[in-house]
Amino acid sequence: MENKIQLEGNGELLANVTEKGMYLDAASKGITFGEFAEEVISTKEAGGFEPTIYKGLSPFDKWYTKKAYFDRKETPPPDAFELMLTAQGIKTTGISADPVSKFFQSSSAAVLYPWFIMNEVHSGSLARAIWQEFVGVTSRIDGLSFKKVYLQDTEGDRQMGRSTRGATPRRVSAKVAEHEINLEKYQVSLEFEYEVFSASPINAHGVYLRKIGEQMGVDETDDLFWVMSAGDGNSNTGLESAQTVETTTSGSISKLDIIAFGNSVPMPYQLTKYAGPTAYMNKVWDTQSDMTNPPGQRGEIGIPLPMGKRWDSGYFATTTDRLLGCDPSAAIGYVTNDALNMTEQDRIIDRQTTLTVITKRGAFYNLEQDAIGALDIEH
Repeated sequence: MENKIQLEGNGELLANVTEKGMYLDAASKGITFGEFAEEVISTKEAGGFEPTIYKGLSPFDKWYTKKAYFDRKETPPPDAFELMLTAQGIKTTGISADPVSKFFQSSSAAVLYPWFIMNEVHSGSLARAIWQEFVGVTSRIDGLSFKKVYLQDTEGDRQMGRSTRGATPRRVSAKVAEHEINLEKYQVSLEFEYEVFSASPINAHGVYLRKIGEQMGVDETDDLFWVMSAGDGNSNTGLESAQTVETTTSGSISKLDIIAFGNSVPMPYQLTKYAGPTAYMNKVWDTQSDMTNPPGQRGEIGIPLPMGKRWDSGYFATTTDRLLGCDPSAAIGYVTNDALNMTEQDRIIDRQTTLTVITKRGAFYNLEQDAIGALDIEH
């Protein structure tokens, strides 16, 4: 998407406001360069632009806000970073995208290049991963670890029933987990030689940056399935044997098996999302192809069929005889610092060549283990 916006005569002010110190200023506030840019553009020095709709949003929330526009086949409004690119005359998308060398036409334009790298990698990490479909709540923290809070209860504890006058109500206790959950570290070292790629189009440059981010998203999704199966290190976590159902015939998947898998978790939970290795997902889809209108089964006869995803790495590379799923509204939480950290952005700006490390941190944890189920195929 090209940045098509009127800069209302203040483009020169905005073009001159970017400088290296913005990265340090952002870090001192505990926010990203992109978030800091949202604050900068409305200052008098930058021309006093109206704040964009993304001001105050984290990178994660901004990505989803833009995705909502694309899902509606609409063009999202530009963010502050895109306004700064426009003020510098840099086109990053489309057939007329500029070469990478355009970033280094001036010192103020070069300041935008490290954030372009991080923005593309971050977008890639969210675009291809499927973990978002399995997570009930996403939180942002500043530290590197946390202790979750959960209800120490059973289904019997939660049942209220009818009480007589003056009866003592049931007591359900909120507990703090006994073990801290550390944010996992995903990182890659990138080597950029300016002379090698300076003439390549920026949009082509962005493709392999997003590919790097996509791998981060894959690695995070692998961790999701490990946590669903083995837990997060605390007592109320992981897949329970009571929620593992077996297929009627070992090695085969029937229509009844899929229905039983969807009902493997106790009420009030409903297993609606799952994943499995390609070999067994092929069998599931083959079975469903014999049904009449499988996606509409809930409306047709009231049977809710879970929606499956093909996944072959991580947990499913070692545990190849199961499908693993959950109630996405209740099973898993995700905590992140919601930012990519890049070392040596000054060298990218000044020397145009560097070996730099991009790092992202995040962790999954169990909200309710009763909302996790599995279908055992080989038994």
